[in-house]
Amino acid sequence: MDRPGFWAAHLVEALETDLDDELALLFDEELDTVRATYRPLTDTAAWPVFTIDLGSGARLVVVRRNVDEDEGVDYLLAPAGGANCVQIATVEGALEGPGLSWKELVAVADRQPSALAQARTLLLLAPMLGDAAAEPSGAATRLADALRTVGVTGQVVTIAEAIVSVAPAHWHRTAEGVNVCDGEYSTRNPTSPVALKPADLRTVSDLLASGRS
Repeated sequence: MDRPGFWAAHLVEALETDLDDELALLFDEELDTVRATYRPLTDTAAWPVFTIDLGSGARLVVVRRNVDEDEGVDYLLAPAGGANCVQIATVEGALEGPGLSWKELVAVADRQPSALAQARTLLLLAPMLGDAAAEPSGAATRLADALRTVGVTGQVVTIAEAIVSVAPAHWHRTAEGVNVCDGEYSTRNPTSPVALKPADLRTVSDLLASGRS
């Protein structure tokens, strides 16, 4: 994450743009620099993994799935105690999600131990954000601040607004207290063909809300 051009390389799919001069200009980076960082992120020789602590032994894991002709970024929830990971979203050119709401993203970020860790968490997980209530909640402002904190000197407000505008799903709590959305291709939509099992929906909802294991 300290490499020049990392955040442009990580967020390119979330911005629904290409790895080109327009992206480099947005982040105030040289295109060659962004491409130099993008190559190891997507090299089939390795699968870069980023881990975010949820507390009580649970984690969110961001995996660059570098399979030739089947590449993507998988967002997994790993409960405590060695239970099986739950895949909550995938970015494969476009988002298969969303995987979390704005309130959940903020809750996860605010558990981190420093301002830098909080900013990195917001931006690592931002590609699976999709929430119609995000902008009225000041999401673009906080994401822009996060971009500044990690050292992005480009058009941070434009970047943040673009992230917030993708996949604006509506979220609500069921009668059982499980946070779900209406995203057509979201694992967290109980009526979606890719919906998680009810027990996994409960686990994801609980862990993202509070960090309970």
